[in-house]
Amino acid sequence: MDKEIMLDFNYELDDFEDGVPKNPLLAWKKINECWKAEKSLPKWVMRYLGRSSEKILELNPPTGKAGVMIKNALGFNDARCFSTFEDRYRHSFSFMMVVYDRVREEMETRTRGQKGSIFYDIGKDMIGSGDHSATVEKLYKKAQQAVKAASEVQREIDSLYDENNNLIAAKK
Repeated sequence: MDKEIMLDFNYELDDFEDGVPKNPLLAWKKINECWKAEKSLPKWVMRYLGRSSEKILELNPPTGKAGVMIKNALGFNDARCFSTFEDRYRHSFSFMMVVYDRVREEMETRTRGQKGSIFYDIGKDMIGSGDHSATVEKLYKKAQQAVKAASEVQREIDSLYDENNNLIAAKK
């Protein structure tokens, strides 16, 4: 399995079969992201495109059937292919929060001199070999922002709750 798939936290490994996505929308979403960011396509997307192109080039469709056959060759032969990506983002957020918790836990237990390798160590433990410290640090910082925003919302809710209780008490 490509490490690129494992590093893309919008996907889970069971979304793939033989190194290509079960849902072709995953590949097309990544193609769009790479195009907008002017980045190269990951190997798993190239593998999907290569296999799809072979299927398309082998087609010899009868009149009026080319569209359906090309759609099927691209993998769009199942209604589930058109589901939303809502679950992906939910998984992505969950993983980000797991990373956040692990970093915080390590920061509390390590001495000052040991803290420099936290992102590297967690990346190696959670993702695999290689240096994934930048990815872990990025996820940690995003999670910090999310936690801060959630805390601010919670303070506002608490304030409104207290204000509401004070109004109720004043009416009695």
